[in-house]
Amino acid sequence: MHDIFEALELCQAEVDDYQLFKAIIRLASNADVTPYAVDKVFWLIGSGNFYDDPEIGSIGNHKQDFIEFARLELLQE
Repeated sequence: MHDIFEALELCQAEVDDYQLFKAIIRLASNADVTPYAVDKVFWLIGSGNFYDDPEIGSIGNHKQDFIEFARLELLQE
């Protein structure tokens, strides 16, 4: 979570867990979803462990791929 949020400038670099939590809450509020939903999506991206879906299972870590994709998308806005 830290790596993704920092790379996408959703929080300041090297924040503590409390500041990251506040950034998650802010993002959730802006997206009109729960902080749990935000945490879960970013955790799944970072871990690649879709443990609740036996058809998908573990796809491996794609955190850096996501960061690169998201940065490109943000630049287009």
